[in-house]
Amino acid sequence: MMTMPTGNGARGSVAIVGAGAVGLACARALQRSGHAVTVFDPAELGSGASSGNAGLIAGSAVIPEANMRTLCEIPQLLFRANGPLTLRLSHLPRMAPFLWHFVKSCRPSEFDRLSRAMAGLSLAGFDHWMALLDDLEEARSLFRRDGCLYLYLSDKERRKAENDNQTRRARGMPLVELTPAEVKERVPDLGIETAGAVLAKSSGHVVAPDALCRTLLQRIIADGGTFHPVAVTDLVTAEKRVTAVRASSGDDFPADRLVLAAGAYSRPLAARLGLFPPLDSQRGYHIMVREAANAIALPMLVPSLGMAVTPMREGVRFAGLVEFADMDSAPSPALHRLLKHSARRLFPQMQTETAVEWAGQRPSLPDCLPIIDRAPGFPNAYFAFGHGQMGLTQAAVTGHAIRALIDNATPPVDLTPYRATRFSKRGA
Repeated sequence: MMTMPTGNGARGSVAIVGAGAVGLACARALQRSGHAVTVFDPAELGSGASSGNAGLIAGSAVIPEANMRTLCEIPQLLFRANGPLTLRLSHLPRMAPFLWHFVKSCRPSEFDRLSRAMAGLSLAGFDHWMALLDDLEEARSLFRRDGCLYLYLSDKERRKAENDNQTRRARGMPLVELTPAEVKERVPDLGIETAGAVLAKSSGHVVAPDALCRTLLQRIIADGGTFHPVAVTDLVTAEKRVTAVRASSGDDFPADRLVLAAGAYSRPLAARLGLFPPLDSQRGYHIMVREAANAIALPMLVPSLGMAVTPMREGVRFAGLVEFADMDSAPSPALHRLLKHSARRLFPQMQTETAVEWAGQRPSLPDCLPIIDRAPGFPNAYFAFGHGQMGLTQAAVTGHAIRALIDNATPPVDLTPYRATRFSKRGA
């Protein structure tokens, strides 16, 4: 049983920029280690990617999207009608740095390294959450560990997934093969023929990601932390140290240390500290069908549809798709329609007309790994962003890693793959 780690470094005040799952996990881990924490975020709590995600604690997430197969399939995916990947052409020039590093990350020689690095953050994701929340039963009660089905709609798709599943097993993820009849037994309302499935037994999910964030923030405040619902627009520095964060109100908030965990919005402040990562945003979409609360008992991933299906407290969430677009552009109604069409394909009786729609920004780096590191040249500033679609899965282990860096303790994983300078010449 994992226990909440403690460190012996000097305590002080820490400003955490970002109140998503990663930022809040960092704040709670630091608070429990004796630091005074202040969290900043201008968005309404529960409106961002940390609450709009699929809710999965995806321990089986060890296959980097940056691989040769994906690279070869990108033209087909982009131009396929009703496909899971969309690129708005107006955004293409801004994606140039991301694409350059993505192509480099797709080299076969990189696959094993990236997969192991993903496993370092994903396989123990659930256990790190339980350790972080071991004094917060209300939040722990939102977690389930019933496994996750990888649902295959054709024999070709199932055969295509064999290598990925071998990699998952090699990384330590137990998988169980299910026949089409066994899938139907587990998901009796499924209205489509399948070629079977694979059950990732130790994966989990959260039945209310927004409630998780609210509960965590409430406990942080109750234990003496502070929350400011404002944007941080600048950093005050002196002698290569961050001394304060500057809010959109013009106010400066002094701090002994800074943790930048603002997700897709981290790039301007990272640049203020001399880091220019090829961070881009994958816009994600979901619909919540509230009238279908009992349709499924455990989460499903449907790779051919680019979609996750998750039972939640308020209904069933259909989440997924990837859209590269400018962050200030309006969400695509066509992608919400596509999710509804896919939902009805899986569950023909499901009423999607009144489904609640959501879209949000997911912070993505081209090698599918986040940045978890001390800011180069600024010894009291730390980075924790770029988790892509794995923010909820990897948040707690990231929080424990940041706590270890600040407390000069041993991190829970080797942080070398997540270093801040890996995309620069000096970090190559």
